[in-house]
Amino acid sequence: MAFGTGELAALGTACIWAVSCQIHSQLSREMGATNLTLLRLPLAVALLGAACVFSGVSFDHPASVWWYFSLSGLTGVALCDWLFYGSTVLLGPRVACVCQSLAASMTAFLGVMFLGESLGWAGVLGIAVATVGVIIVVTDGGGRSDGLATTPGQRRKGIALALGSALALALAMFFSKKGFSTGADPLFCAFLRNVAAAVVFWPVVALMGGSRAAMQSLRSGRGVLPRMALGAVLGPGIGMWLSLVAVANTDTGVAATLIGLEPIAIMPVVWFMTGRRPTVRAVVGAAVAFAGTALLLMRYHL
Repeated sequence: MAFGTGELAALGTACIWAVSCQIHSQLSREMGATNLTLLRLPLAVALLGAACVFSGVSFDHPASVWWYFSLSGLTGVALCDWLFYGSTVLLGPRVACVCQSLAASMTAFLGVMFLGESLGWAGVLGIAVATVGVIIVVTDGGGRSDGLATTPGQRRKGIALALGSALALALAMFFSKKGFSTGADPLFCAFLRNVAAAVVFWPVVALMGGSRAAMQSLRSGRGVLPRMALGAVLGPGIGMWLSLVAVANTDTGVAATLIGLEPIAIMPVVWFMTGRRPTVRAVVGAAVAFAGTALLLMRYHL
């Protein structure tokens, strides 16, 4: 195995999700995170389903593929997002992202323990350095929790939710890798993940009485539906497909680490879209993350 399709797909995922993150962040402020998640899932299902049909992807896969990628969708799309958004309510996005950045290490551990993957000393060091770089970036601003968690108990709960989100993301990567052992197509698997998440998420929110509020949120601002459609194309659509291409073609720990560079990729996106320049600390963190990434990608040559 050498640097190639999987690593490029993972880096592409980080860049695309950086753009979609900006779109979704603005929409979340306008219509609410739960409403956004609920409404974008059907858009992603329709988009990926159409892509499967027009590209001639077969829906005839072994039962193990349906099983593993349904689990991947439940953990990586439904459960992961729900836990992460819950943690941001208590901690704010900066501290929550720090905790979730541990998903790369968790994924690498699962890959080594249960998938027979081997990273070597360069891979382990690269993951550690890249994670430190991401932490430096996402804690830029003094590591404040935005004043949301007012008691130690609330903070502990928020950290627990964020760590649970990281574990859910790592499990999703693990299940995806297991599913690819049967030769499944990444495009079909991205479709299946969104279907599984929608099948669970929609009934749960409906039972809680939130489906009507989600539909009403479409009128919360100008151009909500087009922007949400664009976000669905980039995030749960192209981004998720690329992430599965990455998992299928490289070690899960490597894929998770490179995808976890999203906070680095988001800096030029924010600069372009808002005019806010990155701070010196953010630039230093990016340099550290890039150094770790370079070490990770060179692991087979050291």
